[in-house]
Amino acid sequence: MLPDDRIAAVQTGGCPHTAIRDDITANLDAIDELMAAHDALDLILVESGGDNLTATFSSGLVDAQIFVIDVAGGDKVPRKGGPGVTYSDLLVVNKTDLAALVGADLAVMARDADAVRTAARRCCNR
Repeated sequence: MLPDDRIAAVQTGGCPHTAIRDDITANLDAIDELMAAHDALDLILVESGGDNLTATFSSGLVDAQIFVIDVAGGDKVPRKGGPGVTYSDLLVVNKTDLAALVGADLAVMARDADAVRTAARRCCNR
């Protein structure tokens, strides 16, 4: 568990995706404050919540993007694609222990995630 002084909340007053993609100033300011308050930070995590498959982080804000989906949406979620699923540096499928309860097939999720990510890399040379 992180101490409170190592967590910075950014309130957007609107769409949180704007603060991670379009106008990243609020997040950059929070990062600057954390870096000023703590010597030699090796890692800073920037999180955005929600279920928007189109959410992506500006490359000016993050060095690498981890996109987390869970099985609650069913095994069709990876097939829907979206930039987070297709282009993130790491795609994590969370809450896999609930798959049977929601009728999600983990093998289908893995197959579909691999297919859309492979197609995106071929298409866009990523």
